[in-house]
Amino acid sequence: MDSNFDVVKAPIPRPGLHPVKTDSHPGIFSRISGIVAKGFEYLTNGAQHAVEAVIDQAFDLNESFEKLLTTPFTFARKTHSYIDANPFTEEELKPLNDCLQDVDNPLFGDKKFQMEQIALCQQALAELDKLTRGRPDTYEFRERLMAEILTKRLAHLDPPKGQKFNIPYFGKDGKPLMVEFEVTHKITLADTHIPLIVLTPTKRNLEPIVLFRGTAPHLSSQGGMRSLLENLDTEGPARGVYEKSWPQLKKLMDQVCPSSLALSNVRVMGYSQGSVMAKRFIVDFADRVSQRTPSMLFNGPGMEPDYKAKWDAVKAKPPVQEYLISGDIISKAGQFFMGDLFEVEPKEGSMLDAHLGTKMNHAGWKMYRLDKDAEEKCSVRAGINAIRTSDRVKSIYDFVLSRVHYLEKIVAHTELRRNQISIYRPALTMSI
Repeated sequence: MDSNFDVVKAPIPRPGLHPVKTDSHPGIFSRISGIVAKGFEYLTNGAQHAVEAVIDQAFDLNESFEKLLTTPFTFARKTHSYIDANPFTEEELKPLNDCLQDVDNPLFGDKKFQMEQIALCQQALAELDKLTRGRPDTYEFRERLMAEILTKRLAHLDPPKGQKFNIPYFGKDGKPLMVEFEVTHKITLADTHIPLIVLTPTKRNLEPIVLFRGTAPHLSSQGGMRSLLENLDTEGPARGVYEKSWPQLKKLMDQVCPSSLALSNVRVMGYSQGSVMAKRFIVDFADRVSQRTPSMLFNGPGMEPDYKAKWDAVKAKPPVQEYLISGDIISKAGQFFMGDLFEVEPKEGSMLDAHLGTKMNHAGWKMYRLDKDAEEKCSVRAGINAIRTSDRVKSIYDFVLSRVHYLEKIVAHTELRRNQISIYRPALTMSI
């Protein structure tokens, strides 16, 4: 093994959390930037003892982050009355939920268990069909949860080209049915290894689904390191990746849906980072996005002003539904939203939980319609965007991007998945 990447096999012991003496969030981010810079300097020089010290500093920040990330908030609701709620009890949902493996599980996305996880995902979709078939009052729930499972589970499992799935869908007559879809196209965006998947119906004349994946739940997932890093792009989450991928995306659409006169235009779905890339994609290919069924986006940040201007100029806007989750700080980043905007309020869960995993498969949630203009102008959004677009964040992004190959080697050599490194965990359990 390269001496620069020798590792300690036993986990590094962690002391208890220590309070961080800081009175402002910018102060926290200032300390983080110093830690990141020191960390990469030490990592690239292979100084193991110094790496341990830097990781300990990161743990010292944990309490401040937990305070920041557990501040309760909602989005700008039009009224205080909810417009929908889960029609099923937790007991009724149990057969479905038993099939949905938690994304925090270190085996989620592990190539060794890929086919088993894909089979469980397929079983969950079958349970959803069984639960809602013949219940017209649950058809909207069926559609939303289907899209959540595709974007938050299936997309992360990286199904191989040619893989087929039976998906709860609706025919052009509005009747529920199970439709066989096949993974017909797969590309990796630019040089990032971040995948994009197209699911195409094998027999029925229905819309192909373009599926944008969110940030990988584990650093060792395909494109995991780059997908995490690209969220720091000060021009917009993964904006540079999207622009570099433009020739690929245009070629893909010319194959999947050559023109607006195609028999079935595409339906677009995305989650988190994938949601904001899906927004740009919908704007750029608005004339080839389905007018029959809405594209569906989850937990996404807002899009940039130039894309907002392009969207406003689209005359025949395709229907889009965006779903935000109460307490999800990721959706407080960015500026503008599109289509119908909703907030789902789970029965329980922290701010970190709000961004992870499917939510509509649990009993007790309520849904509210949001005031899009008020949400885009809220002060919390303005403050987060001021930090996200700052010169300091840009310097971190440029610095880390220039050394990302070192990190990718470290991830490969240390098998971070085996040590349960999840980029979303508030309490780091890092083994180096």
